[in-house]
Amino acid sequence: MSKILIENCDVIDGMGNAPRRGVDVLVDGNRIAAVEPSGEGGERNGSAATVRIDGKGKTVMPGLIDAHCHMTYGESMTQEEQDIFTSVEGRTLRAAWNVQKVLAAGVTGLSQPGGSYFIGVAVRDGSPFPVTLMTGYANGWSGYVPTADAFAVGGYEVEWGSAFDVGAADALTAGALALLEKLR
Repeated sequence: MSKILIENCDVIDGMGNAPRRGVDVLVDGNRIAAVEPSGEGGERNGSAATVRIDGKGKTVMPGLIDAHCHMTYGESMTQEEQDIFTSVEGRTLRAAWNVQKVLAAGVTGLSQPGGSYFIGVAVRDGSPFPVTLMTGYANGWSGYVPTADAFAVGGYEVEWGSAFDVGAADALTAGALALLEKLR
């Protein structure tokens, strides 16, 4: 695999640091090998085989994450139209189209909390990425973890779609944040 050098770009690292301006980003295979002030890479930046991209006025950043999307859903007007009149083939094509759209928009990670006909499993299995996680039905149940505010308001997330108590969202959030802090 050849090296790619993105020259004189800005970099947002996704860690809350200020953007780095006027840097070169060297990609070797599927890894970022170096981020250095523009022009200072010298011989490290590769040979004539290195693909060079002019990054002036462009920004390099980590992939975005869409935390709630439905790849197999289209733009149906009613639930009935979606459930009864949209074929497996149509939903599969819609999922392929939607995956292309989100990737083109910079989304490289997504959570699909519901889909149709196990198409999400096929998307996962056919993904070109080493790690692709598709979420959805778990142990035969798909539901919500409403916040305390949502419990106060009511609605289908609380009345129909949740088997959890009022404090579950806060406990889940605190646990996830504690795990992320350990990974830091």
